[in-house]
Amino acid sequence: MPEEDRAVDAGRVADPPFQAPEQVHEALVCVRLAAVTPGSKLLEFLRSEPCAVGAWWIAADIDAVVRMSSTSRTILNRAVADLRRRGGAEVMAVHTILRALDLPTGDQPTARDATARVGTRG
Repeated sequence: MPEEDRAVDAGRVADPPFQAPEQVHEALVCVRLAAVTPGSKLLEFLRSEPCAVGAWWIAADIDAVVRMSSTSRTILNRAVADLRRRGGAEVMAVHTILRALDLPTGDQPTARDATARVGTRG
């Protein structure tokens, strides 16, 4: 057998160095747009902002709630500042997410389930 065809024992492959999981920083931002700012300006900004991972129009004294997320707190803070500057927000309330609540998982209640409970005494 030619020498180049022989299997060579290279020994044990070293374990990769330990890497801690990346910490994710998240915030919920309540936004009220300036009176002259169309909602399309906010939507355009959010579609181009990588930190914006969710958003909802709200019927309240605010116009929208935006969920922002990043592995860098600095980048997250910059994205929140840009929301005011480029997204047209006049008033913002920023709420940092600390951790999720431990809620039971399972089937989510439906609107029909909620309706069935209305008027029922337990």
